[in-house]
Amino acid sequence: EKAGNLFFKVTPTGMPVDFYPGIGNYHLGRYPEAIPYFQQALLQSPYQVLALHFLATSYGMLGEEKNAVQYYERALAVSDQLEHSKINLALSYYNLGEQDKALKVLLSINDITVIENNLPIAKSILLKSYPAAGSEKTPDINNLQGTGLLKLCAQLRTGKH
Repeated sequence: EKAGNLFFKVTPTGMPVDFYPGIGNYHLGRYPEAIPYFQQALLQSPYQVLALHFLATSYGMLGEEKNAVQYYERALAVSDQLEHSKINLALSYYNLGEQDKALKVLLSINDITVIENNLPIAKSILLKSYPAAGSEKTPDINNLQGTGLLKLCAQLRTGKH
């Protein structure tokens, strides 16, 4: 809270000052306290992707998936290269029971480290989505690691499975 300033609302780097107490609260696990700071930061800079991402993630951590989806989608509209926002958006869709949307977002991820660091999420989405589940052609998704999952995602993207 001490980062506030009466003279300026945005730092010389373009980051809204209110982002900083928001991220501090976020990292302390105080998501309800972080949300108003991220919202205020977005009033100063509506396209600040980090504020959008962490606001969405705060909502997601509180189980408010519909709010999370709204802000992940806004962040990805600003930059479709936010791979961490994509995996979190896929999880939010999954938690809302919107499996087709979860799979579509998962398949748009190109960064293998995002897949590797989120294997349980990726596997859960794929296990519910794989069109040939239970057939001889179904890969053993539970035993696939990052590269194998990324290849499977590529196959599903192109329809070659």
